[in-house]
Amino acid sequence: MNGCTDMNDRSSSAPASSSSPWCNEERSISSPTVALIGCGASGMSFLHALATRHQRQQRMMASMNGMGASAATEELCKLPRVTCYERSAHPGGIWVSSKEGEQGSVASSSYCESASSNDKDEVEEGILPRMYSSLWSIIPKEMTEFSDYTYSQHFGGKSVPVFLPRKDLLQYITSRATSVDPDIFNGTSEQQTQQLHQIKFRTEVLSVNYDAVINQFIVKSRSIEGTSNGGAGEVDVARYDYCIWAGGQHGKPRIPRPILHLLRVGGCVTKLNDPKSGDANDKVSSVPFKGKILHSSHMSHFNSAVRDKRVVLIGDASSAEDLALQAVKLGCQKCFILSRSGFGNAACVSSWPKGIDPSTGKMEPKVEVYIALPTRVFDDGSGLECNELYWDEEVGSYEIVEETPSVMLNDVQTVIFCTGYLPDQDCLAEDLQFPSLRSDVTEDFSEIWVAPDDFKMRDNPLTAVTGDIQPSEDIYISSNIIPGVYRRTLLMSNPRMMYLSDAHSDCSLLELDISAWLCIAYITGITRIPSKAEMKADLDAQMIEEMHIPYLRYYIDMDYFDALSMLDETHWSEDINDPRTTQLLLEYMNYNAGLIARNMRSAHYPVDFGTYNNLNEKGNHLVKLMLASSHARQTISSKSEWATFRDVCPKSFRSIYTGQEASSLPGHWLDLDKGDKPLTSFTILPPK
Repeated sequence: MNGCTDMNDRSSSAPASSSSPWCNEERSISSPTVALIGCGASGMSFLHALATRHQRQQRMMASMNGMGASAATEELCKLPRVTCYERSAHPGGIWVSSKEGEQGSVASSSYCESASSNDKDEVEEGILPRMYSSLWSIIPKEMTEFSDYTYSQHFGGKSVPVFLPRKDLLQYITSRATSVDPDIFNGTSEQQTQQLHQIKFRTEVLSVNYDAVINQFIVKSRSIEGTSNGGAGEVDVARYDYCIWAGGQHGKPRIPRPILHLLRVGGCVTKLNDPKSGDANDKVSSVPFKGKILHSSHMSHFNSAVRDKRVVLIGDASSAEDLALQAVKLGCQKCFILSRSGFGNAACVSSWPKGIDPSTGKMEPKVEVYIALPTRVFDDGSGLECNELYWDEEVGSYEIVEETPSVMLNDVQTVIFCTGYLPDQDCLAEDLQFPSLRSDVTEDFSEIWVAPDDFKMRDNPLTAVTGDIQPSEDIYISSNIIPGVYRRTLLMSNPRMMYLSDAHSDCSLLELDISAWLCIAYITGITRIPSKAEMKADLDAQMIEEMHIPYLRYYIDMDYFDALSMLDETHWSEDINDPRTTQLLLEYMNYNAGLIARNMRSAHYPVDFGTYNNLNEKGNHLVKLMLASSHARQTISSKSEWATFRDVCPKSFRSIYTGQEASSLPGHWLDLDKGDKPLTSFTILPPK
């Protein structure tokens, strides 16, 4: 990456950190201590990485003697002793469905308004977001595969389809963790003396604070198993040298309050910035939307909410795409996806399944996508008027595009917010939380970035159309970056606070796994923690590089966004098969794969994808998978009545590590696992 520090090589080694040691009375060694919050996919990755490093060091010690054995023992001492806190009774986090979990007994703190007097409003409080039972992956399994535990190994050598049911993936993740240590989740006291961690299941973390005087984190927790008298357990207080947030990024539903207010109160609005904006009572009598209101995390009543119904999904990202297909599978009459930008996964789908439209008697797509958001509830509460919006910098709100005709959605029975999530970091002191959750945002944590005065975008296939567009005065920080967090892992103001977080990419499980190894590398000292100035320079260099890549600049520079939005729908950039579009896609995908390769080397990860600027065979294989995944959505035949991206031809999907080719689904995806009996394993139902 141009100008980026230490982008291509492993970070230089440094002495072990001078953390306050924890002297374990069971051992004669002193090691740093870590509080690991969460035992979902990211927490399991960390425990797996720790166990792998531990076994490697033990084998090295066993093979050495004299000075060599002494050095190996010293390296073993640098590995941390970890206490993992998990409020559920089992590992898995949100991957465990609501039916498999404790349904409400481990509810998170209040994150949204309680239900209104309308008993059909299901935007409830106290529901822990979980994946629904019949969920399928939206990411090719080849991009979520681990080198040390492949899908071929997991499925006994059998080839399985590109996209898998949720339960298969959960079993794969947990089986991979137990493959390195069968007792990683439930070791006895005797076994745990041979491990470097313990897990406190059914334990709620009440607070985490950092004491700068003693350079330790103070963690207060409480068992939620209950006591003999039915009350909660006593509060436990412990101190740790490091804290790692592994609680995920899906703790609280993100719900646009102005739209929720509109649905609950009725009437109309002229702008979307304040829940009470507009003139709802001036033009019509306010009648609330009379249908059901859900968030994508509230799935307990999804079947009844969509079957034989006309459904509106607000948001166009992955959850909207997935729930639209699930609604079609369950027999919705029609599904409308409302998109603000028109650039999410759902908006990029080339063709949707079809069926007979009762209103026309014709074969029509079961899903329609509109670049518009609700601005009015019909007088009788039965439908929505929707309009395209634009951001008005001077007013500071989204305004209606008057030149674009309104979209009228009649007889809507259900509205589902597919608008994403926020981390539930309420237990962390505010100075330890992600900046987006803080009230004391400073320059270090700003979500706005300013481009250098001399910035000029590199020529690309779009340059001839757009010309040289000067950067906006304020650039949004990329979604690949968490402001104030170095490479999404180290809190810049306190590097002892670490996070396991992915960049919402198609390689999220791999990214979490690399982050786990990176945390251990920082804690043990084999990777140097950069200075704050170096971290800031790295962030600036990454932002500059992303400003050169059209598919990334589009999201962060509003002037560039406006320029590309003016292109006609028939422009070559809308054609996935145009070689210029392929060139732009490959530039974007090589960049993402380069970041993964860079982080692998910094983490001393067991697999190598090359360098940022020079991917090796494995790294290039990943890029090919990314391109094939994109084509799966954008090349669906418009003539097919049943095809979805999950019905993709498997020939382009081969394992990076074994070369095994994926198999076809055992039938059309829409015909599989309907209703309450989800398909759970291809070891039981072999692919045809």
